[in-house]
Amino acid sequence: NKPFIYNGIQIRADWLMDVNKESIEDIEYYFKKASELNVKVVEIPLQWKDIELSEGAYNFRNLSKMLTYANKYNLKVELLLFTTNIGGMSGCAPKYIKENKELYPQYENSLNHKDALFFVQDNENILKKEGEMVEALMDSIYSFSKSTNTTPVIAIQVKNEPDLYLKRIKENNVSLNGE
Repeated sequence: NKPFIYNGIQIRADWLMDVNKESIEDIEYYFKKASELNVKVVEIPLQWKDIELSEGAYNFRNLSKMLTYANKYNLKVELLLFTTNIGGMSGCAPKYIKENKELYPQYENSLNHKDALFFVQDNENILKKEGEMVEALMDSIYSFSKSTNTTPVIAIQVKNEPDLYLKRIKENNVSLNGE
């Protein structure tokens, strides 16, 4: 209920766990360090594939842990939701989305990388599944806030860096069905 200076850092928990193989418990160190540096807000990326492990099965354990760390170190949180468009492309979608190109169409592209996926952004099936996931995420945040009587989450970027989508399409010879 009081204004504060929004100075923050990004804690790439997704990168730290996926690439550096750190555990969720190891991630607490970064929250502690942020607090020691007088940071007020931490940005935390959440990859869709990490919270919907199989279709309709959501797991918010890591998010709850990180919100607990934020509370412990008196930090606010801005969530960066990585779904079907992060920096113009996405390998962040769940496996069932990536593998079913009929229900969840993708543009073809010249990149040779498993995460260089360009989903058709206005596809009804993708929008429905993203909506269900966002609803589950919001319910999880609400439940956490209610059970702890705190409000650590102050912002959520539902589409992170959407402006890069068209840029990446132009740069990488992206086309739908070879057109």
